[in-house]
Amino acid sequence: MKLSIWSSYYVDLKIEDAIDRFIQNGIYCSELSDEHGLELLNRSNDIAETAKAFSAFLKERNFEISQGHLFLNVKICSDAFALTTLYRWIDFYEMIGIKNMVLHCDNMLGTTLNRQERVERNIEKLKGLAAHIKDKDITVCLENLRPHFEDEEIVDRTADDLLYIIER
Repeated sequence: MKLSIWSSYYVDLKIEDAIDRFIQNGIYCSELSDEHGLELLNRSNDIAETAKAFSAFLKERNFEISQGHLFLNVKICSDAFALTTLYRWIDFYEMIGIKNMVLHCDNMLGTTLNRQERVERNIEKLKGLAAHIKDKDITVCLENLRPHFEDEEIVDRTADDLLYIIER
């Protein structure tokens, strides 16, 4: 396994400059942060051309992006456009050659829904996402979170929480 670091380590740099800095430090693999993913997506309306140029940049430097964090601000249950947004990110990352993509559930804190209702809503949205990727050679990796406050009943606190969601 290659030594890797999250590109957000150099969040203040353009992604190409961050990669060059990693290489200067002997690191040839990274997880693409959502900040850098958004930077790339916002370069042009032609995401295929952006992906092609960025892929060429990576190949020229023999640099690998082993996984990419999908947009952290997307709330898959609370935002009507969430899945459309995620489909765009997934398709873009796939064009770059990123096969593993990290996503967080929507905890919907502050709603009147109980924890199980929030879990079920996430499962339903994730089924739509699964349908979008079923014929693609990619994996969406659900990442657990820790609550901001100990008594928060978030839906994705532990591996067991995520396994429950994934199994459904």
